[in-house]
Amino acid sequence: MPNTLATVRAAVLRSLDRSGVTATESGDIDRWINQAIREDICQDHNWAFMETQTDVATVLNQESYAFPVAATFKDCQAIFFRRVSTEDWMRLQESHYDFLQDQFTAQVKGVPSVWARRGENYVLRAIPDASTYSMRVLSWNYPVELVADADTNTLLTNYSALVEAAVIRRGLLHYGEDARLQVWEQLYQQARMRSLRADRARLGASDLWLNISFDAGKKSAGLQRGGRVSRPAAYSWIA
Repeated sequence: MPNTLATVRAAVLRSLDRSGVTATESGDIDRWINQAIREDICQDHNWAFMETQTDVATVLNQESYAFPVAATFKDCQAIFFRRVSTEDWMRLQESHYDFLQDQFTAQVKGVPSVWARRGENYVLRAIPDASTYSMRVLSWNYPVELVADADTNTLLTNYSALVEAAVIRRGLLHYGEDARLQVWEQLYQQARMRSLRADRARLGASDLWLNISFDAGKKSAGLQRGGRVSRPAAYSWIA
């Protein structure tokens, strides 16, 4: 059975030794859960489940576009472009906005080749000269806020101990229980490191291939010193 907002809230209340809480206190727990997920857990690490892909159509003579899902948007990983659906996606070069201003003008229309961040939007150059082009935006987005008791997300499902520890820290700080706070701070850091290792393993390649060089197993020629060949400086990894 997956963890939900209700089950995590109940676990936190038990750990905080709070029973028969008011609706206000229960609402505080829910707020801490969402704050802990976004500010403590997802702010310093781009988790695998945060990766989002959004396809966007260009607009004729429009240079500026909003990043997808503004309410949960965290950061942009890359933007790809193609003119027609039969073409392969081409990665657009990211540059600084000042570079776009120096190298292009608002009069330059054509096929975009570079983009830059501008506030909450991204700007294309050249400015699209058609509405038939497509962009594929790869971004990282924060989890949607948990509201209903049955709401859940990947963190609650796969890393519930991390979420609970993060929320309990906030609760103990709120209730002024400094002695217990130190213990739960350590538990949170341990759970965080375990979870990060697991997530980074998911992001890594499952199989690593090593191509053997044609020179493998051959000794290096060495350096000529006084008519003699010096001892080879190094050997390849195969004898």
